[in-house]
Amino acid sequence: MDSSTSFFDFIYSDNPKDSKAAYESLGSKPYQIFDLLLKEEHFRNFFSRIEVYGSNLANLLSQFPSFEQDDYSTSLLREMIRAFALSLLAERFDDMRARSAIAKIVLSVVKLSDPRRTLGHFGVRLGALPGILRILIAEGHIKKIAVTHKRCFEDLISEPQARERWVEFIMELCKECEEHGSRPSALGLAKFIRTIPCEFCNSNVPFDCGLDNDLEGEPTRVRGSSFGINTESNMFKYLLGEPLGPWKIILSQQAMEDLGTKKAQSSFENVRRKFSELASGDWAGKEILYRAKWNNSPSYRIPLFKALYKAKRFILWQIDIAFDERFGEDYQVIKVWAVGSPKNVGI
Repeated sequence: MDSSTSFFDFIYSDNPKDSKAAYESLGSKPYQIFDLLLKEEHFRNFFSRIEVYGSNLANLLSQFPSFEQDDYSTSLLREMIRAFALSLLAERFDDMRARSAIAKIVLSVVKLSDPRRTLGHFGVRLGALPGILRILIAEGHIKKIAVTHKRCFEDLISEPQARERWVEFIMELCKECEEHGSRPSALGLAKFIRTIPCEFCNSNVPFDCGLDNDLEGEPTRVRGSSFGINTESNMFKYLLGEPLGPWKIILSQQAMEDLGTKKAQSSFENVRRKFSELASGDWAGKEILYRAKWNNSPSYRIPLFKALYKAKRFILWQIDIAFDERFGEDYQVIKVWAVGSPKNVGI
């Protein structure tokens, strides 16, 4: 098996076997997971058999802790996978097969996540996706996570908006249940969620009611008229945390590939810290405003800068104009062209 294609070979298999090779392939180029969303050929292939290929991806993610190749909790790979999952949840899936597969993927990502306020956005988004949330509840996954991954569960419902949405959904779903049919007290909220479904709910609540059980035809996914635009926006929004600061950061394809190198991954926390400084807009005295020239690009009058994050390693960036979905209009943003020690860069 070609190691460079091991990740996709595993995903697109009816009988995937070499999960370690797939993990190493993805670990060496973490950004390739976004090809499942951003490259039309991969997208159509992946969603044509989402019940198989989505399950393969969830299965692969569930095995990551056993490989112990890197410190997964601080790696770029973790950030990429979390961003990928959030990008999935930013879309709407109308097909039962797609929802079931996405639920499995989300479950694996939640279990992998570092439970330090990184899952709040998942909780909020799941609260707006009743089809996926219902699957997670009906199959007992929420109840299991609350026991086996207690801190992840607590982080998942840490946002007030998430708690409100989950409670409203559960009350509507289990309206006849004495335990889950009425609003809990603030102190009893976590217990209210982690005990669903209770014995009464299992016996009396039709969890599959209203779900699309027609498994024929192509999976339905509502997208914008231009392939990939919405997904790219969500990917950049969530890639490094949301938000890092007042300034939105946009990564070029070159920057994403640079972040996937081993050298960048070994310094990822330094890179992330420097991104936060850039996003803050407070750039004085932080080794951010070193003027630079990049001979690979046309010579424009827009200043190009280097932000040093390690000796002889830097982020190549400039101020640009782009659409910022937080405000619904064009704003000044930070465009990152490259990370590391790119060639043909001078002062």
